[in-house]
Amino acid sequence: MSNESIDKLNLPQNPVPKKTLYEIVMSSDMKNAITGLVEGMMTPERCISIFWHCCQKTPQLQQCAPVTLIAALKNLLMMRCEPDGIHGYLVPFWVNDKSSGQSILTCAAIPSARGLMRMARSNGVTNLNIGIVRDGEPFSWRLDDGRFTMCHVPGWDDTKDPIRGFYCTWTDKDSYLHGERMSLRAVEGIMNRTKSRTKKGEIVGPWVTDFPQMGLKTVIKRASKQWDLPLAIQEAMREADDQEFGKEMRNVTPEKTDGPAEGETPWNNAPSPEEFREEPREALPEPDLQDDFIPGLEIPEAKEYATANMEDY
Repeated sequence: MSNESIDKLNLPQNPVPKKTLYEIVMSSDMKNAITGLVEGMMTPERCISIFWHCCQKTPQLQQCAPVTLIAALKNLLMMRCEPDGIHGYLVPFWVNDKSSGQSILTCAAIPSARGLMRMARSNGVTNLNIGIVRDGEPFSWRLDDGRFTMCHVPGWDDTKDPIRGFYCTWTDKDSYLHGERMSLRAVEGIMNRTKSRTKKGEIVGPWVTDFPQMGLKTVIKRASKQWDLPLAIQEAMREADDQEFGKEMRNVTPEKTDGPAEGETPWNNAPSPEEFREEPREALPEPDLQDDFIPGLEIPEAKEYATANMEDY
């Protein structure tokens, strides 16, 4: 009989069962991974509950690779936002896979204006104010004796006067006032870069339904370049911008009357979330995107793709 140790023998191995998205989200690894990120905001259990409710509310998120869902959650938490639909959102996006030439579903972290304001205040930005300037409202923005001053007398919230621009002001540790402003034309230039479009190229989502709030968020992000934020928050904000406006990203809302786009599965053939959980499609090929956030999470080859029918966020 051979003296070769038994651990070197070529014995058949039992296949390791794949974890469902629910098992990954509710695992102790997930709880341990977010404990440090939610400190001072909420408990890990509450964060996981909000995260899973978000996945149930938008079933297309369950068709994203779990590693992208968790990475997006990580980005939101780094920006002191939670995916509750108030401070931040998890949004399904299409991304072009260069290796296969197909479109795969991924998740992007989108902070809201309210979430960015909370992030700023938690990092020492004081007296933070934002506003919308409309036609006919007194507004001044100037330097007086080397000091910045501004004055705005806003109208009522229900006014329908045309928007002139947006602004954000704050004070530093010496109580000096600072500010950033953007004209309507400048904000519309940012809007035209969004990837939230239909197959016809028409912009959809909050840029259409909530343009004033998106304008406020845009000027806050412009102002944040002057704040002394931790490097981790700066990187999270930059990655969120890359996902929302990146060249490879497409947030497509299919229309049932149009049929599918080329390379995508027809909307009426998309698998249900229950079918997806039985055989998850974790399709992103780049292993470095895992970032060891959930140890042992492996991404098998993509098998088929499903369209996203995202809600407005």
